[in-house]
Amino acid sequence: MIPIDQRLRALTPAQRSRLEALVAVRRDVTRLTPGRVPVDRPLPLTAGQERLWTVQQQFPGKPIDVVSQTVHLPDTEPLEALKRLEDFCTRHEAFRLRFERTPQGVRQVVNGQPRVALSVGEPVSSEAEAASAVIVLAAATTDLDDGPLLRAQVSPGPDGSSWCLVAVHNIVFDAWSFQLLREALDGQNTPESATFPDFADWQRAWIDHENGTHAAERWREIVQSPPMPLPCDAGRSQEATRDGARLVVDIPQVTTDCMTSLAQRASCSVFSVWATAVHAVAARYGGTDDVLIGIFTSNREQPASQGTVGYLLNVVPLRLQLGGTVRERVQGAWAAIRSAQRFGAYPGEIVAERWTRGIAHAHPLFDWVLVHEEMAAATSAGWSHQVVADIPRATARYDLTITVDSGPNGAQLWLEYDTSRYHAETIADLGGRLAAECERLGASSADGTVQSARHTAGTGS
Repeated sequence: MIPIDQRLRALTPAQRSRLEALVAVRRDVTRLTPGRVPVDRPLPLTAGQERLWTVQQQFPGKPIDVVSQTVHLPDTEPLEALKRLEDFCTRHEAFRLRFERTPQGVRQVVNGQPRVALSVGEPVSSEAEAASAVIVLAAATTDLDDGPLLRAQVSPGPDGSSWCLVAVHNIVFDAWSFQLLREALDGQNTPESATFPDFADWQRAWIDHENGTHAAERWREIVQSPPMPLPCDAGRSQEATRDGARLVVDIPQVTTDCMTSLAQRASCSVFSVWATAVHAVAARYGGTDDVLIGIFTSNREQPASQGTVGYLLNVVPLRLQLGGTVRERVQGAWAAIRSAQRFGAYPGEIVAERWTRGIAHAHPLFDWVLVHEEMAAATSAGWSHQVVADIPRATARYDLTITVDSGPNGAQLWLEYDTSRYHAETIADLGGRLAAECERLGASSADGTVQSARHTAGTGS
């Protein structure tokens, strides 16, 4: 056999050109690799970015998709924290994106300088004080035309500590990006990886590739003949206002430990148990075992995306039709979740556009969203700081978002709801039902037989 190097040297210039073009196409489509995106090169928005842009234009001034966190750094001086923050923003191209309106639509351009506003603030003495301050930052971070895309304030804390308050628009940042930021504040260096423009280029090529075509066909099978939207208090005669409120429901550690044990006995992820609980409540509330719930996938399977800052997060439909024993219900949820993960690189916005339910003033595919760290972001141990995540901003991204915030002493369910869709009393009832269903699942034998979810979800009373 002729060695590969000799075969390459024997190629004519035309043959070498065709081979290089083929390799370039395969590299772009099948693997995300770091590249160099020229400054001032206009790029289309990703499907996820287009959704976020459109929402922000519909609700100018509302921080609907502004995400915020406060990070307490007990052993870091404010100036050192500010330096780490500056270095982080300089390293990542997502903060240099500028959004422009053109005849072809909105385009993003890599700018020369980061579009961020960093400052040293007044001393912060408590977690509540930090949360109040970051809400002010979030309210000012909604101008995608002029920016800044990120606002951060480093404030002195008690006993030589610092508070880092961060508000950033989702259009350039997701849950995984927050983890990268927290690692940077902890003095950890993020390994070199693809930039967000690299990812946007790769995703567009992948959608048109045979892998994307296969994923699209699978999503079509999943969402065909979808169920009707879940009921809401105010009906759907008008567009939602996205004014929001939040209810917090505590789930004790004994219950979460039992839910984890149930997942282990069923050879499933713990997220599948939480999804089973939400399905049971939604099924009873909507009167059907066929339920579509929105879930987030990190979209970080490609090694080159592990250190990428940007909005890679994907929102996809999880279709659940669960029945049988507790074990069978959890395993059914796990099978649906794995399918969503397998095809999670395909933008949920394109799924919704192609196979919409067509119901006025309702999400094209789902009404409730379930957020769990297992799907939305990686976890990291050994941080030397305390994080207060996802500060409420009196807005709602969806009709109802149920976030599982797990901790060493159990979990909290954050029920963020649109007040133009649901009354507080309804959300309180749903929160009680969820707590009761979690307790019921945790207490159940993995082999215990149950009826369909529509008949087993409790009222929470």
